[in-house]
Amino acid sequence: MVNTILNCGKIYPIENNVGLINGVHLRVFEAIGSGILPLPEYQKDYNIVFNKVSLPSIPSYDKAAEIVSYFLNHDAERESLIKELKEFVDEYITPDIAVKKILSIL
Repeated sequence: MVNTILNCGKIYPIENNVGLINGVHLRVFEAIGSGILPLPEYQKDYNIVFNKVSLPSIPSYDKAAEIVSYFLNHDAERESLIKELKEFVDEYITPDIAVKKILSIL
């Protein structure tokens, strides 16, 4: 159902989960999987997880309209970025990699 809804848009603004102090909101991956550009509120963990690709974020609410407007008016750049994000997730963020990282820490 979420995927169907997401497929109707181009950009998905994502507020940080108030119950999540650190980490990446799962909606980011839902958006990427649906081919939509996620625009999460800035959190340093996005720089850590998406270290090999540029994931735009919203540093403050007063910048949100400007950032969204930019990507709505630059379709080719937005689509290229989504493709790059999908390739990155497919290569570096998989269950196998996650399990290996967890086991290496234990």
